[in-house]
Amino acid sequence: MVPDIAASLKNIKDSLPTYYNTAVAYVDNLDIPFLEIPENAMEIDSLLKNAYNIISGLFPQIYTFFQSLITEVMNFLIGVLISIYVLAGRGKVKKGCKKFLHAMLSDDKVEKVTSYCSEIDRTFGGFISGKILDSIIIGIICFISMTILRMPNTALISVIVGVTNVIPFFGPFIGAIPSAIIILLVEPSKTIWFIILIIAIQQLDGNVIGPKILGGTTGLPAFWVIFSLLLFGGFLGVFGMIIAVPVFAMIYNGIKRFTDKRLERKNKKNATDKY
Repeated sequence: MVPDIAASLKNIKDSLPTYYNTAVAYVDNLDIPFLEIPENAMEIDSLLKNAYNIISGLFPQIYTFFQSLITEVMNFLIGVLISIYVLAGRGKVKKGCKKFLHAMLSDDKVEKVTSYCSEIDRTFGGFISGKILDSIIIGIICFISMTILRMPNTALISVIVGVTNVIPFFGPFIGAIPSAIIILLVEPSKTIWFIILIIAIQQLDGNVIGPKILGGTTGLPAFWVIFSLLLFGGFLGVFGMIIAVPVFAMIYNGIKRFTDKRLERKNKKNATDKY
């Protein structure tokens, strides 16, 4: 796919002058008063004053936006650096934590805590691997569908859709917007078909493929995958949707173990099908 992606990018770069000229011609044909070029000094002075007033009004908002953007970028970079240090020294961190637990708790409780932490690691690892597998499948489906419909830049757009699908909920929209723009520039008549295709693929992913895969990798049934996304998303927004499945999987497994132990004490069967 690499040569196809490179060819698509080169084609887009080579076609940029054509796209620009088309856009300029389209704007020139629009009958919009403020796009007309002033003919005398008085009109130019008035135009400059209006532009100054508009920019002055927008400057605080622009400043706030860039300040927030810089803050988010800095937080992201700091998070990456901290993650690198933690991963580099994970062996010492793990031994130090176990040493502290042995100093504070009995051996039986240490065993329970370490077992629970290992289960958390497996759950979150399963969620990440499942999400990556889900995104690969979505990318392949998008590639096959676009090939059948003979859409342009198939490989490039399929990679964009697949990669952004890793982001929960908003990922499909993030990937679909630039992809739709690319198709609009190359073959405008197929833009609507592409949007319909993406909506259909994401419905398939959100209701069938995603819950099945994430349910298999986290041990969470498909119904509870959807339930956790709606619950955590309603309370915590986008962040809630990111952590919903692994966190709810831990809650689900904890309740399941507690229920099984209570049933064992009562000498009752713990198989759900028996009830």
